[in-house]
Amino acid sequence: MFRHTLAALAVFGLTSVFTGCAGSLGDNAFATGSSTVVADASGKALYAVNVDEGTVSRYEPATGAVSVLSVGLQPSRIARNKDHIFVTLRGERAVVVLADNGSTLSVVDRIDVDAEPLGIVASENGKHVFVANSLADTVSEIDAETFAVLRSWPVEGHPSWLALHPSGKALFVASSMGGRLSRVDLEQESLESAVAEVELPRVGGAGDDPDLDLTRRITGDLSISPDGLSLAIPALFVDNQTPIGTDSADGGFDTASASSGGYGSTGLGISRLNPGVLVVPLDGSGGVDGAEAKPIFVAGTAPDPIDSTNTFIARSYLTNARYSPDGATIWTTMEGSHTVITLSADPIFAAQEACSFCNSDTAGGNVFPSEGGFWQTPSVFTSVDDGPRGIAFLDDTPYVHSFLDRSIGPLRPKEARNLLAQQGANNFLDTAFYRADGGAEIEAPSLSEEAERGRRSFYSATSSHMSASGSGVSCATCHLDARNDGLTWPLSNGPRQTMNLSSGIATQTAPFTWTNGVASVADEAMETSQTRMGGDSITDADVADIETFVGTLRAPDVAVLALDASAVARGEALFNRADVGCAECHAAPLYTDNLSHDLYGLTGVNTPTLLGIAATAPYLHDGSAPTLKAVLETARAAKMGDASMLSDNELDDLEAYLRSL
Repeated sequence: MFRHTLAALAVFGLTSVFTGCAGSLGDNAFATGSSTVVADASGKALYAVNVDEGTVSRYEPATGAVSVLSVGLQPSRIARNKDHIFVTLRGERAVVVLADNGSTLSVVDRIDVDAEPLGIVASENGKHVFVANSLADTVSEIDAETFAVLRSWPVEGHPSWLALHPSGKALFVASSMGGRLSRVDLEQESLESAVAEVELPRVGGAGDDPDLDLTRRITGDLSISPDGLSLAIPALFVDNQTPIGTDSADGGFDTASASSGGYGSTGLGISRLNPGVLVVPLDGSGGVDGAEAKPIFVAGTAPDPIDSTNTFIARSYLTNARYSPDGATIWTTMEGSHTVITLSADPIFAAQEACSFCNSDTAGGNVFPSEGGFWQTPSVFTSVDDGPRGIAFLDDTPYVHSFLDRSIGPLRPKEARNLLAQQGANNFLDTAFYRADGGAEIEAPSLSEEAERGRRSFYSATSSHMSASGSGVSCATCHLDARNDGLTWPLSNGPRQTMNLSSGIATQTAPFTWTNGVASVADEAMETSQTRMGGDSITDADVADIETFVGTLRAPDVAVLALDASAVARGEALFNRADVGCAECHAAPLYTDNLSHDLYGLTGVNTPTLLGIAATAPYLHDGSAPTLKAVLETARAAKMGDASMLSDNELDDLEAYLRSL
């Protein structure tokens, strides 16, 4: 039954692999993908970003020494080449370059890039750095020695996370919108023709609805194996088609039940929200056949971080997938469930005749993963500090960066390998788990105590106050980084697309949600957590803390530099014209009148703010407008405002103005 490849043998301790070949790494611990934490070249120190504090921490595990450097607004990902450390400043359209002075860090230079740089990865030879400019829909190449921007490629869907093939011939880009994976041919001279979308396999068709596809979202940092022959991508496979608010008597894809709350499940089979790692085969030059990708189902049981005699179901979205230096395992972080999962990179199996951890008597979550097209592999679930987001290796030891606790802590690879071997011997029908020691604090929180508590509640998929046990849902599941997921959900009152929470003025734009006039962010947090999310007994103080946290969020940095200033000015004049009517409901400075209106056959539609609207497609309450131009076409039809008298050129100007907000 087992396929005894070199990687499989390494899992069970029988041999070593990847001694070096064409298209493989020289240093197998070198990071091939973007991450929030990275190791230095000597194996002595780790560097991690602290997104809310605007700092980078240097941590030495052997001595416990920590030093902290202020770098700018929203440092998000970090990479290292031979001599320098590169950090994306998501809030400043910049990459800051750092040097390690032996015990502290210092700023060497600053590189201007496009809107909201997020993922960053360096080549092992120290010559190039690549940056994903998420809201400019571009990926840039930087000369790692001169710090000059050399090339920029167009990549759709908010390119966010990167992986560079060891051969240096291909760059893989994962987009946060639309589940898109793109391959950039770095040897191709034409910028546009160098980018190709990778076709990935369909997942779904379980239970009594074989035609139901699960919507793929990519949710974090990807990486490539040291031998260059495999790509691992963290993903969430979502059923956003089955109506929320009805029970599932037949146990097909998860529908709502009183216990599951609507968005989640209490079992460990296929449900509404299904975390997985896509393993994509590559060749030695970074060539890819996406149709052969294997989506590995990742959900299981983990020990309670406080009382290890208790366990919980871990199934929230994944934020990082990192290969071990021997290529035999994949280490992935489950951000909302304070869990790291260690997966066997091989063997991977398509089907199981039995599934002892699938609860066949529980509504939602009782369909075996193999029935929906998922693959399975031995896996070990490790409870860690809160908010795990990145993995880095010092020699063979993995360290996890937990952004909510602002900590770095070691994991136990030998114990994980032993548990994987035990599962392999028993057909891995039961997940294995252990609890890691707490990590070292690398930065002090900068948020108020109220905002800090609200932040933790926002990201938690394990708090019984926020969501049903085993549901795998948190506020951040749909509002990743407090933005939107680009999806439309079939709620009981009709289809509703996920709203962006990061406008910079969110708490000032009551009433909230699309309809029903919810009076405050706190009230909305109360209503959503206690109904669709399945939480219980949350307090007024708890939801007030969530509102305080939401009030700290900044607006998206829309790519206004790419716009024609004269077109924006003409569009602003059209926006404010009384006969067009946009400003009647969306007047500056909030760009909302904080009122409700009857629109599109609905009663009492709340006016959303337009700040940062260019970053929050799709549009309208039901997600029926994929672009801003499509929204303006409805205004041309006088369904909202009246743009019927505007020419195509004027409509283009109006769109340019909206993009500038």
